[in-house]
Amino acid sequence: MDTRDVQQLVKKECPDLLVESIKPLNHGWYNYTFLINETIVIRIPKRHSYNIKKEWKVLELLENTFTTPIPKCYHTSANAEFLAVEYVKGFCATTTDFMSWSETEKKNTAKGIARFLSELHGYCKTEKCTEIDIDLYNYSKEVADIAEEFNIVQTWSELSDDTKIYVQKQAEISTSFFLSAKHNVLVHNDLHIGNIVFSKPGNIAGFIDFDAVKHGDRTLDFALIGSTMGWDTLIQTIAEYQTLTGISIDPFIAWAINVDYLISLTIKSIKCGELNSVPLYIWWLNTARPEKTLTQEILTQKDLQNMLQSTVKKP
Repeated sequence: MDTRDVQQLVKKECPDLLVESIKPLNHGWYNYTFLINETIVIRIPKRHSYNIKKEWKVLELLENTFTTPIPKCYHTSANAEFLAVEYVKGFCATTTDFMSWSETEKKNTAKGIARFLSELHGYCKTEKCTEIDIDLYNYSKEVADIAEEFNIVQTWSELSDDTKIYVQKQAEISTSFFLSAKHNVLVHNDLHIGNIVFSKPGNIAGFIDFDAVKHGDRTLDFALIGSTMGWDTLIQTIAEYQTLTGISIDPFIAWAINVDYLISLTIKSIKCGELNSVPLYIWWLNTARPEKTLTQEILTQKDLQNMLQSTVKKP
């Protein structure tokens, strides 16, 4: 998918939109993303599991809900070939960017995330949620996937023996959580550093990518904070969230869910032949622990290039 393909698609499906400029943004796992005229973001499905109409309905449902902006709907094609939303101006940081920020900037980020989650989890217009058929988080599938993926992980020579023992413990923690988890709030379900827009370091300008929203347990929305922003930021976000809501979150459960998520993402990447990020995931699994997180180690581009010389074999 390149800019010419996008221009033709927009001309066909949205003829009133005059395309003066177009450039690719960071493509996600489920979609290609392009910026039109510096004001409109076009999201085009990369995989069949990305439900454009569902994200459109979720964004409409949640419009004017948050202190911090989310994308506003602009257009969706009748046959669901793409979704167009207003561009939330700013930049998306990487983990390496975030780890270079000051402690004040990190704390401000934690406060912004906690405020957003308190507002999302406090959304209670249940009749409207029913109307747009928001899915329940499938905990039974998670439990089955964890068992299957754990067997695959044990065959990876790239993981140390200590890591395999550690992964087993995390699998036990997350399995126990999924067996008793509730469906009591709306969850973003993909809240990581790449889905937060900043106007400057520490100042959140908006949150994006609402295609994975589900009814689930609030702990799910803390899972990806640890891997992309570090243990300290996870703890700070949980503390701020408790101050706002009076509800406590177990950081060790959130961390364990994230370990399982990264294992699942690694396996999917290998099966799809998208290997560029696999060495980073393996490095994280071998390295990051609650007592020794990404705040102590930042990967350089040279480190990544060295790791790309050897990737995990297809399971």
